[in-house]
Amino acid sequence: AGKYQVRVKQDYFEPINIWACIALPPANIKTAVQKAIIKPIIEWQKEQAIILAPLIKEAESIHATQLEKIKEKRKLIKTVMDDAIGFPKLQKEIANLEAELPIIPTTPQVLAQDVTTERLGTLMSLNDERMAVMSDEGGIFETMGGRYSGGVPNIDLYLQGHAGGFVQVDRGGRASISLFAPALTIGLAVQPDVLRGITANKSFRGRGLLGRFLYVLPHSLIGYRTGNTCPLSDDNKAAYSRVITALLNLTKNKTGEFTTEPYTLKLESDAYEVWKAFWD
Repeated sequence: AGKYQVRVKQDYFEPINIWACIALPPANIKTAVQKAIIKPIIEWQKEQAIILAPLIKEAESIHATQLEKIKEKRKLIKTVMDDAIGFPKLQKEIANLEAELPIIPTTPQVLAQDVTTERLGTLMSLNDERMAVMSDEGGIFETMGGRYSGGVPNIDLYLQGHAGGFVQVDRGGRASISLFAPALTIGLAVQPDVLRGITANKSFRGRGLLGRFLYVLPHSLIGYRTGNTCPLSDDNKAAYSRVITALLNLTKNKTGEFTTEPYTLKLESDAYEVWKAFWD
């Protein structure tokens, strides 16, 4: 959610949103596991919708009333067109009413699944420049590869969202989008054939999309499962839910009246040596 960053060294910072892709054949319970993973996120979104519902209704009501006032004022424009005093006065009144139009809040969303690249950019702009794309299918790769763009890969937003790079989209017929430090997380559980398909995509490989994922290729347990596994304890489920909910509720580090920035996690000397060895 863009609330933390890691300072590797004095002039080198990394965001901590990751992309994970797990590949397993069908019937390996990918859906059930992912359902458990995203459950606290879904519950948080539902809770936010309930909290904000009365505020949204109130803002919509005030907004509608204000628009009616503006509409009535505009009807009077023709009657004062030649009035050197009345016309500027009415113009000023309309401008003041428009400036006082309340901003209608939107329900926070931090999770998406089947989403076009264009819509993903819009969602991120409406949700503090953050989003998680999490699915137990690989359809998002088809979207990146051009399912909705005539077969032309559309991956710029993904590349910039992984590294927190500035995004500016200006296209005819659509509202402009500016993202200053986007944080895009991806968590996918797909079938092995999906990985074979994306590695054959020259654009994905050549532009570095594939190198941004953490891949997990576990051994399939089909044919070896006994069905006698112990269920995850209620305590562990509750602890996981508390951690995710706390992170979602965490506000960014306020650095000024109108500015925020991520909290910074600094590598200690031993951690830096581990990082440097991996780098080398």
